[in-house]
Amino acid sequence: MHVYKTVKKWYDYQDDVCHTNEGQMKEGIYSMKRLMRKGTAILLLCLMLVTLFSGCAGSHSETLFVVNGVGARRDDFMMHLFFVKYNYFAPYLSDSGTDMRLSDIYALDADVLGTEIGQGMTIASYFKLEASNSLVQAIVSRQALKENNLSITAADKTAIAQNKEKFIKTLGGASQYNAFLKAIRSSDRAFDQYQADNYAMQKLLALFTDGGKYGMTNEQKLAAKESYAEKYITARHILLFTKDQVTGAAFSEETIAQKKAKAQEALSKLRAGEKWDDVQKEYSEDSNLTGMTFTTGTMVEAFEKAAFALQVGEFSDVVETEFGFHIIYRTELSDDQYEPFYGSLIFENFSKYLGPMVENAGITYKSAYENLIIQ
Repeated sequence: MHVYKTVKKWYDYQDDVCHTNEGQMKEGIYSMKRLMRKGTAILLLCLMLVTLFSGCAGSHSETLFVVNGVGARRDDFMMHLFFVKYNYFAPYLSDSGTDMRLSDIYALDADVLGTEIGQGMTIASYFKLEASNSLVQAIVSRQALKENNLSITAADKTAIAQNKEKFIKTLGGASQYNAFLKAIRSSDRAFDQYQADNYAMQKLLALFTDGGKYGMTNEQKLAAKESYAEKYITARHILLFTKDQVTGAAFSEETIAQKKAKAQEALSKLRAGEKWDDVQKEYSEDSNLTGMTFTTGTMVEAFEKAAFALQVGEFSDVVETEFGFHIIYRTELSDDQYEPFYGSLIFENFSKYLGPMVENAGITYKSAYENLIIQ
């Protein structure tokens, strides 16, 4: 079983766990911002992102560090470590189709782990930092759950057990699951705790959604609408490609010149009063004819600059980007990006709540943690 297929299925099973009942939360979960804890980025992702560090020999119950009086166990740390490692490499697996297996993630080549990623930090030290931060957050979240008179219910435990059965099935059965736990130097108990922590995070997050204890007021919702209207626009475009959409190879200079001439021809028709829909249908090579809603930093610079310079109902001159020649038409703002935008605001409020708890947590590291080595 390939690692991407295996763990991707597991994440798919966890969708309902990590999302609140509001559909608006779905996109927000995956765009959650980082909190800063003592100058270090802490991921506030519902599925806590972690990777695999192999430590010196020690029992599963050995305490690596203490958070607000609660010991962080070695097996919990190793479970977090595996998932952060997977999260780090999964995008490459999904984009490139690399034939990477679970065994490849258990232990990485020393040259890979020693690769510097900036500011003197290696991939190995980054993984260790993220794993410890994630486990700190998990412990703090458990404590926050109690402070809000919440708990993991019997129904939650049933769902956890069902999800676990599905995960074991994706691995190929109980023997493969046990081999998985052994390879990452963790335990069945830690796997259950990892899932329970995901549920704890979901329950805390739900407090900030509509109707929750810390949900937005009507005034805040109105401000959110106004902020959306200030930051987002909707636009349609006519596009004539200047490179092959399959191979990515640029067309010949002659073909590009012809494309530019056609774009100018389309622009002339628009200026002469022909309807946008008719001209777009005749000239555009892009299958998307309905428009796009976006904010700054999401489109290529030339396209973004031209689009934001327009008023509703205006169209641009011919704009050249790496994709080809565009004519951009700004339309009335659509609501199709409002839900993820609203979800991101909820996450900001959630981060402001949990962040100080994580930042101010009392942490004491043990020698067992300091002596963790990489395999």
